Amino acid sequence: GVVCGVAAIAGLVAGIAWYVRPLIGTGGQFRRVPGGNAIVGHVGLLWRDIGRYVDVLEDLARSYGTCEFRMWNQRFCVVADAEAVAAIQRLRPLKVANSTPIRRSMDSAAPGLFSAELPLWGAERRVVAPAFAHANLASYAPSILDASRRFAESLLRADGRPVAVNEPSQRFAADLIANLTLGAHRLSDEERSKFSLADVAALLDTLGTRLLAPVPYFRVPFLGPRLDGGRAPVRRLQRAVQRVVDAATGSGATIVDKFVALNRAQASSSSTKGHHDASASSGSSGSSSSNVTLSVERLAGNVLTLFVAGTDTTAHTLTWMLFALSQDARLQARLRDEARGASRVYYAAAATGRASFETILEAHPATRSLFYEVLRIYTPAPFIVVENTAEIEVLGRRVRPREYAFVLPYRFLAMTATNLPGDAPASAFEPLRWLDEDGPTLRPIPLNVQPFGAGLRICPGRDLAQLETVLCTAEVLRRYRLRFCDDHRGPHRTVFAFTSRPDRDIRISFDPITSASSA
Repeated sequence: GVVCGVAAIAGLVAGIAWYVRPLIGTGGQFRRVPGGNAIVGHVGLLWRDIGRYVDVLEDLARSYGTCEFRMWNQRFCVVADAEAVAAIQRLRPLKVANSTPIRRSMDSAAPGLFSAELPLWGAERRVVAPAFAHANLASYAPSILDASRRFAESLLRADGRPVAVNEPSQRFAADLIANLTLGAHRLSDEERSKFSLADVAALLDTLGTRLLAPVPYFRVPFLGPRLDGGRAPVRRLQRAVQRVVDAATGSGATIVDKFVALNRAQASSSSTKGHHDASASSGSSGSSSSNVTLSVERLAGNVLTLFVAGTDTTAHTLTWMLFALSQDARLQARLRDEARGASRVYYAAAATGRASFETILEAHPATRSLFYEVLRIYTPAPFIVVENTAEIEVLGRRVRPREYAFVLPYRFLAMTATNLPGDAPASAFEPLRWLDEDGPTLRPIPLNVQPFGAGLRICPGRDLAQLETVLCTAEVLRRYRLRFCDDHRGPHRTVFAFTSRPDRDIRISFDPITSASSA
C-alpha cells in the first residue's frame, strides 16, 4: 500500500512538472488576451462552441491585434499582421514547422507531405509535386470534364424541386479525385464502395477532435485510437488506399502511378549513395533528404491525404461558388457567356487532353475571379498553426524555440486587407474583384490573401483545385439557371471541423436552359 501511495504521489508530481514546465519563463511578449483560468487558460473561451473556433480567433485578432493566450499548458500567439505572417511563412520549413498537434493528428491517420518536416519533407515533395505540374494537369482535363457532366446531370429534378448541393458536390469531388488518383473507374463496384463519403467525413471529424485535444490520447496503444470513434473509418480508408498503392505499377496515368514511379526513380538515384527508406520518423531537421525514399506506408498516406483533402476542400469551394451564383442573375449571365465562348475555344481539345492548362484557364477569367473571391471569404483553410524550431524574430521580439504556437489567420487578414483591387471594401464579397478587364489574366493576388498558403509549403494541389471547380462551374452554367432557395434560417456561414464548411445544406433550384430560352 505504501509503495502504491508513493508511486501515485510521484506520478502526480511528474504530471504537474510536465504540465508546468512549458509555462516557466515563457510568454508575455505580446498583448495578453484578458481572462483565462490559472490552470487551463482560455479553454472555455475557445471551446464554448467548437464550430465557431475560427470566429473566436478572428475576434481576438480584431480586438487585440497580435496577441497571446493559453490553452492548457500551450501558449498561442495570433499574428494579426500580414507582413509578420509572410516573414514566418518564409522561414518554413527550415526554422518553422507545423505545430506538434497537427503533425501528430495527421500522422495518426494519413502520414504524408502535409505533416512532414525536414528531412522527410524534401523527399515527399519530390514525389508528390510533379504530379501537379501543368503538363500533367492538362492530361486530367478529360476526366474532369466527364465528372463535371455527370455532376450537372445529377442536379436535374423532374419535379423542379431544389437540390441541397453540399452532398452532390462532395460526391463529384470524391469520385473525381478517386479517378485521378486511384484510377477508380478501373476498380470494381465493391472496391469503389470502400471510399465512402461517410468515412471521409468521419476522418475529418476525427482529425479535428485529435487536433484540439489537450493530450495526444490517440497515441496510446490499442485503446487511444478507439476513444474518438475514428479507428474504424480510418482503418477502412487506409486499407482501401493501401490495396491500390500495392497494385500500382508506376507506368499508368493515375496520380498514384506517378507517385510510385517517382519514388522508384528517387530510390534508384540514391542507391549509389546508400539507400534510406523513410518511415514515420523524419529524423534530424538538418539532415539531407537527397537519399531519402518513401516507405509504402507514407506513399499510401500521401494518397489518402490527397483523396480526403481534395474531396473536402474542392467540394466546399464548389458549393460556395454555386451559392454565390444562385443569388446573382447578372453574374450568372456573364459567366454563362464566358463558358459558352470557352467551349468553342478549347472544349474539343480539352476533352482529349490536348488543351494546355493555361489555355483552359485563360478562357475563364471571370470564373477564376469568382473562385479566388470565394476562397478569400469562405476558405476551407482559414488559418494554420505553426511553431518555430529555432530562435526567430516576430514583430521585433526574439522568440525561443516552441515558446509559442503561432496562429496565422489567413481569412482574417484577407478580409481586413487595405490593398485589394476595386472599390468594394475587403469585408464585402465582390466576385469580379480579381478580373483584369484588359485581358484573360487576373489581377495580382496580394500577400495578405493566401488561400493555399505561401512559400515552399504552398499547397501543391492548388492548380488542380482551380481546374476542377472552374470546369465544373462552367458545365453547370451551360445547362442551368440557378435560383437560391432561402430556408429562412438566417445567413449561411462557415463552421469549423478541421476544415471550414457550410453550416447547413445550401438549397438551389436548377432550371434547365432550353435552346429557345438561351437564344
